[in-house]
Amino acid sequence: MSIPEGPADPKKKGSLTGAGIALVVIGLLILVPSGLCTGLMGIFGIGEAVSTGNWNNFGNDLASDFMIPLFFVVIGGALFRAGWSLRKPK
Repeated sequence: MSIPEGPADPKKKGSLTGAGIALVVIGLLILVPSGLCTGLMGIFGIGEAVSTGNWNNFGNDLASDFMIPLFFVVIGGALFRAGWSLRKPK
């Protein structure tokens, strides 16, 4: 009789490839500054709307001023995720 073996270990992802490293770095270089800028614009916009009591301008600014930075946040996140998925198996 043979001894049954337990379930196979899941395959672990290994190190990044050269293209993966490049995509991760470029993605982070786009994602971090645009994310911080978008977040700070939102925080300062809410602070201004609270202090002045004028929420209409904040709503208009939200629609127009956040579309372009959010586009870069999405692009940076997509590049980071694509680079991270290029890890080679161990």
